[in-house]
Amino acid sequence: MEPKRSILVIEDDKISRTILANKLKDDYNVLQAGDGEEGLTLLRNNPRVSVIVLDILMPIMDGYEFLKIIKADKSFSSIPVIVITGNFSEEEELKCLELGATDFLSKPYNPAEALIRIKNIINLEEASSALMEMETDELTGLFTKQAFLRYAREIVDNNPDTDYAILGFNIENFKATNSQYGEQLCDEFLAYIGAKVRKVIKGGIAGRFSGDQFVVLFDNDAKNTIDRIEQISHVVFQHAPIPHQVAKIGVYAPIDRNIEIVRSCDRAFLAIREVKGVYHKNVAFYEERMREQMLNEQRIQESMEKALREQQFKVYYQPKHESISGEIAGAEALIRWQHPEFGFMPPDKFVPLFERNGFITELDSFVMDQVCKDIRDWQDRGVPVVPISVNVSRRDYLEEGWIDRQMKKIDDYGISHSLIHMEVTESLYAENTGLIIEQIRKLQQNGFLIEMDDFGAGYSSLGMLATFPLDVIKLDISFVRSIEINKVVIENIIKLAHKMGFKTVAEGAETEEQFYTLRNLGCDFIQGYYFSKPLSKEKYERYITDKVNIAEQIGDVLNKSAIAQAIRSESDSEGDSARINGLLSIIESLEEANYIDSLTGFQNRKAFYDSLHRLEAQSEHEPVTLGIVFVDINGLKSINDNFGHEAGDRLIVHIAGIIRSVFVTADIYRVGGDEFAVLTHDPSEETFNDKVNRLNSRWTEEESAAVGSLWLEEARNLEQHMVVVDKRMYTEKRHYYEKRFNDRRRGQRKGISIGDNIISVVFTEVAETLPCGFFVYHADEDENLIFFNSKVVEMYGCASAEEFKQHVNNSFKGMVHPDDLMNVEGDISNQITSDNDVDHVDYRIIQKDGTVRMVRDHGRFIHSEEFGNVFVVMIKLVDPDYESKF
Repeated sequence: MEPKRSILVIEDDKISRTILANKLKDDYNVLQAGDGEEGLTLLRNNPRVSVIVLDILMPIMDGYEFLKIIKADKSFSSIPVIVITGNFSEEEELKCLELGATDFLSKPYNPAEALIRIKNIINLEEASSALMEMETDELTGLFTKQAFLRYAREIVDNNPDTDYAILGFNIENFKATNSQYGEQLCDEFLAYIGAKVRKVIKGGIAGRFSGDQFVVLFDNDAKNTIDRIEQISHVVFQHAPIPHQVAKIGVYAPIDRNIEIVRSCDRAFLAIREVKGVYHKNVAFYEERMREQMLNEQRIQESMEKALREQQFKVYYQPKHESISGEIAGAEALIRWQHPEFGFMPPDKFVPLFERNGFITELDSFVMDQVCKDIRDWQDRGVPVVPISVNVSRRDYLEEGWIDRQMKKIDDYGISHSLIHMEVTESLYAENTGLIIEQIRKLQQNGFLIEMDDFGAGYSSLGMLATFPLDVIKLDISFVRSIEINKVVIENIIKLAHKMGFKTVAEGAETEEQFYTLRNLGCDFIQGYYFSKPLSKEKYERYITDKVNIAEQIGDVLNKSAIAQAIRSESDSEGDSARINGLLSIIESLEEANYIDSLTGFQNRKAFYDSLHRLEAQSEHEPVTLGIVFVDINGLKSINDNFGHEAGDRLIVHIAGIIRSVFVTADIYRVGGDEFAVLTHDPSEETFNDKVNRLNSRWTEEESAAVGSLWLEEARNLEQHMVVVDKRMYTEKRHYYEKRFNDRRRGQRKGISIGDNIISVVFTEVAETLPCGFFVYHADEDENLIFFNSKVVEMYGCASAEEFKQHVNNSFKGMVHPDDLMNVEGDISNQITSDNDVDHVDYRIIQKDGTVRMVRDHGRFIHSEEFGNVFVVMIKLVDPDYESKF
């Protein structure tokens, strides 16, 4: 007769311990201890104990200390421990699991439950112990696939009353990890995972299915399943040799004991497909629909070759449009399947499957062949042709000779390489990077443009810009679907792409708001239902023919150079004048309809006002930040009058180029002959002001413009704000003409210039005797102070000259209340003319303690040989009690 197995019960409550011991004594030899220290002594005297039932809260030595000791001792570390719980918190249970606890038993005891749990643990543990001695994977120490399947079947069959769960897991992107870290370190990583799984998965068995695929069988209940998921997700990977690795976990529970164990494992791994490549979602439970999907995929695989032979696959074309002009600039070739059983199938239903099974190379060859046939047919029949983007999968580049065969095919059809764009995805570069780059560079060197599809969908897109051969970047559709959230990201990706010489395409634009937002952010080309859905060859022909015909008609009429030449030619014919005027009228109407200024390529006045209305409407629903800039070319009328309109047009184009160098083209409008407007959505006022400063820094004495600007946190009441910007611009305009006038005056009125010695005399001998404030400041942009007397210091409530200079930032601008400054400078500019050097203005000042006072200043504009143009000013308080009126 087989001897009874021993069970050690460590519990300080004698009554509870006795009740449990009495229930177990018929089947087991029960050892009892009242605390951890006594339990440790009994264990050392009886090392063949099968299970330990352990209380945590005990005197002398508690359960935590006991667990630490036995788990550190190889003689006892493999003995399963069931922890007795009262009102345990989740943190306390996790602590027990980390210390090696196998299961939990709640107080008050359910004797039947305790007996079943102990029995199951002993059965699983003994089965596991026996199996560990044979058929183990050499690298990880876990069972091989066949050993796991065989012994898992035995465990399930021998315990008909127990539900079981199977958990499968693998390492996310392990192939890329292998390429990055090398085979040796990855083997160490897998061995570490195997050791950790053996340590934490007690009361169950685990196996290695293949390279990085692992599987675990254990008792199925909600808590046990959650524990196992936690252990795999956190404990197993906590200190792994390769950091930041993620386990994708699939769970099949409870298993159907009537099917083969391998099918149960397949279902666990099938569930992983739900979370593969999904960020921050790492666990999935098997559902029956997954099996239905797998069966559908099997039916698809069985019919794919027949479908290719019978031409069930069709190539559709989705147009791409240039964002500013709206003209059609290309199209993407998209595959569709008219399946006899499933009906019309989009590519996401079969392309991922074909990429896994390798059939994608056959399908991509078919698409390339069909595109070449269609382009050849269009060229022969005179149908307009634009570049077509063709998707090329990773497997295509890895198949020897595939790229060369496609280039030969294109040449055999007589198709220019510029008409074929090769579209790739980021996942293309996951492995065999060197070979793929070599193949792509070969295509690029042979005149094919390379487009990266789904840019930004993965983790390493930005790094690829500098590494891989590219010409065009297509933003992932997820950016467009959440365009309001992603505006800043989209704009910066576009700017980065442009700086690196890449064009940008956005796909998935469906609404007018999305289109205008993408255009304003600077995207070069836009693709989506806003323009057109994917079209069959016949419908695409009609679409592109109509679009190109309209564009050509507009282009013929907008050929301004010929018309301008006719206008400038001497013609006394009344009929010629009428014809020319009629053509100009047509130009204006077509420009209005097309929203584009033909001279600069910017959007026109109509587009500007449409944008304002759209921003006003949008701001009713959500905050919209907006930077507004008005630009007015200096001296254009003079250029036109003295050198002709051709020279004036060149100046307009030159100034337009300067504006384009600072702001995104899609944000710029030509709103008049010499006027431009910019509506920009910069991330901050600082960024906006930096752009305005850069724009102003690029003017020269010969070619410049007046600039007014304003930053709005919310784009509301835009008409009022436009008035403010316009006034600021014309203030700058006045400064420009005043400077020119003053320059002329300096040359004409040298006799009234004041020498520096006279200013010195005034400063030292007169200023301090005056009953009012007296100061002198530069009449340039900074308006810095040159001199001030003590009366000015007192007027501003300052204790010293240094304190006053700091208070007003040593500038006339700092002396004026900020809300009055623009009006003050405008009034001074209006008063100073060729016949008048004197001004007088009233304004508010802010004293050191914050008190607001009203002052009146009388100034004179003079020219100093050393200081240049300056204002000499006398200032006094208008009303000593003014501040009390607020």
